[in-house]
Amino acid sequence: MAKYHLCSAGWLESGRVAYPTAYASQNCGSGVVGIVDYGPRNNKSEMWDVFCYRMKDVNCTCKVGYVGDGFSCSGNLLQVLMSFPSLTNFLMGVLAYSNSSARGRAFLKHLTDLSIRSTLFVPQNSGLGDNETLSGRDIEHHFANVSIFYYSDLVNGTILRTRLGSQLLITSSQDQGQLETRFVDGRAILQWDIFASNGIIHVISRPLKAPPAPVTAVHTGLGTGIFFAITLVIGAVALAAYSYFRLHRRTTGFQRFESEEDIDVTALGKRQPENISNPMYESATSAPPEPSYDPFTVSEEQQLESGDPLGVQ
Repeated sequence: MAKYHLCSAGWLESGRVAYPTAYASQNCGSGVVGIVDYGPRNNKSEMWDVFCYRMKDVNCTCKVGYVGDGFSCSGNLLQVLMSFPSLTNFLMGVLAYSNSSARGRAFLKHLTDLSIRSTLFVPQNSGLGDNETLSGRDIEHHFANVSIFYYSDLVNGTILRTRLGSQLLITSSQDQGQLETRFVDGRAILQWDIFASNGIIHVISRPLKAPPAPVTAVHTGLGTGIFFAITLVIGAVALAAYSYFRLHRRTTGFQRFESEEDIDVTALGKRQPENISNPMYESATSAPPEPSYDPFTVSEEQQLESGDPLGVQ
């Protein structure tokens, strides 16, 4: 393109009308990079600008990240999608999905990743109304990230695996005029082999609907989460009860120990002992006093008296 970027269409030597672009722009070539060709013009009296090329000195090639013959170059899947006004409804759904979740952003990145080769089915605007919304699963169901499948590869019975891991079935039918129509999951393929630098786009009549998410996986994960939550709650309650009773026992023992220390021991020595009466001893007769002498000692008087037992002196 000799570094030209002009938005003014002009006559070429072959009777065609075209103009060159060096970078993608919606206002200049609808995002196409290369030669925007209007094709041969039947009315040669039309008023267009004039461009002169010396083909021997100029070699038109697509820059890095684009594919084409130099006269027409295409960018990645997202850029090509943006260049088709008839596919804007699906594009708006993709952009909304990318703004809603991390998975949506990852999907948008796949559309621009030049290291992969993918096949993207896109419903035209007439099949996807403005009021119809597609879920994230539905959008990713349109994307077969295994390889590039040209229209010639989409024969009857072909199965494609999508980014979700789901499958797309290709079928075909012929009318009475032997014209073949190919379908992907029952949606007619209206336009095909739209090239991008990292894949290919096929336009279909209506959007695809993704199968529901596996129920078993969701229930298993939910059951596991509930089990661990219950386990944590029981463990927390048991720990709290153990801590409470242990602290309660410590507090009780400490209070008893304090009450024993608070007893005034010195007061016990000053307190007068109380007389405790015993009825058995109070009712008994008092014993006579014991003699002051030694009963085993015999005095002289007793000896004299004992000498006269009759009392005769």
